[in-house]
This record gives sequence, C-alpha cells and structure tokens, in this order.
Amino acid sequence: MGDLLKDLPTDYIPPSAEESDVLRVLYDDSEVIKQQNRPPSAPGGSRTLADEITTAATLAIVFAVFAGGWWDDIIGRMIPPTKGSAVSVLIVKSVVFMMVAYIMLNSGLLGRPTTSTGS
Repeated sequence: MGDLLKDLPTDYIPPSAEESDVLRVLYDDSEVIKQQNRPPSAPGGSRTLADEITTAATLAIVFAVFAGGWWDDIIGRMIPPTKGSAVSVLIVKSVVFMMVAYIMLNSGLLGRPTTSTGS
C-alpha cells in the first residue's frame, strides 16, 4: 500500500507573490472566467444525461445512415478502386463516419472565444 496523505512530508512556506498571482488567476470567482471555462453544452459547466443521450442518439442515426447499401454505390463512383472490394468500401465508410462524428462532437468548440495569456 502507499502512505496516507496526512503522513506525507509537507513544507509550510507561504506562496510567493508569483504563485499567489497564478492561484488568483486560476481560481478567481469572477463571472468572466467562469463563462470562458464553461463547456458550451450545458449551463452548469458539466454535461447532463440529456446531452449524453442526444449525442449517442445522433451518432447512432449517422451510423445507420452510413450503414445503408446505397453508400457503397456512391463511394464506388467517387473512388473507382473501391468498386470491387467490400473491405475498401468499409474502410472509406469508417473514415468518413469518424470525420463526421469528430466534427459533430467538437462543433461546440467552434464558437468558443479564445483566451490569450499575453505577458
């Protein structure tokens, strides 16, 4: 087992001015910092069960759309080497699904303001 936290050696040196500034900036209670650090999906700062269910249902619908056989014909026309191989069509469909899922899952980050830490 490991040591208990209370038994670990600690120093009691107060933080320097720079460390205090960093702590004040990181843990400030101002509303501006709270708004910038809040994910766009939920007003409380954490994802709710409804957000998770919506994401899963949306990905399931996108997967069902890509599972349709008519995509094989479209991919075969767009990428001729995949016409004779079911494996290559499956690979292309998987890559396209991953790209669409990535864009959907990260679309909330597009509108987030960037924070600059200029010195």
